[in-house]
Amino acid sequence: MGTVRLLRLGLATLAVLALIGGSAGCNKKTAAGGSDVLQLYVSPSWSDYGISTLAYLGERNTSGEANALNLASRVIGGEIRNQDKYIVLGDKVVADRAQAAGKTELLDHLRAIWRSDRVVDKFQAGELCEALGVDALLVAEVSDWTQYTIEPTSEGTSWSRAGIALYIYSPKGEPGPLVWGANRVLREDSLPYRPSGGAAQLAGSETSNANRQRESRRDNTLETVPPPPPIENVARAVLGEVLAALPPRN
Repeated sequence: MGTVRLLRLGLATLAVLALIGGSAGCNKKTAAGGSDVLQLYVSPSWSDYGISTLAYLGERNTSGEANALNLASRVIGGEIRNQDKYIVLGDKVVADRAQAAGKTELLDHLRAIWRSDRVVDKFQAGELCEALGVDALLVAEVSDWTQYTIEPTSEGTSWSRAGIALYIYSPKGEPGPLVWGANRVLREDSLPYRPSGGAAQLAGSETSNANRQRESRRDNTLETVPPPPPIENVARAVLGEVLAALPPRN
């Protein structure tokens, strides 16, 4: 193997480690953190793999929120179905084809290992892809699923933050099966909140109350505690950027 080939493989490995490491660390962001940038990995040999059909194997949850997948899985599945770059087999079609080919146990094994260890075995991926009639496997990771409501005595915003990654694994991939991945964390805030100053101020005259409301409208602040933005909308915005980063279909 020549020096140029070794260099390409080394750079690709570093890019994969950076992408996966960034995804794993997303749930460590603090409440004061803002939006992350899109992290992207594309295999240098992507165009050689001829990928046009994918089988979706589901999500892995590393957000620290036990119930994150209850809503996230529906949002992710819906956005994947709505994209038009690739043909993606959903859960039911994948399960039916695996059963027809006698590969249900293999499908369950690959899903379980992905969810527990973030690993997809190259040879097992090839066996499943052949059974399902697809070129590669698509999986997702929910790395952040957080909502925060501002304290009534504090000044600031309520917010929602979602972190989602998608990965494509191909049995043709070199040096490993991961051939594409994108990870994005996004936080969206409510309008700013400013405490009114307590019960004494709230019991003031109608005139002072009207003045406060006019002032609030002028500087776009609220006097009642705002709820965090709907987190499913934040997740859709994240997936919009991640799916837009998919390379054109071969």
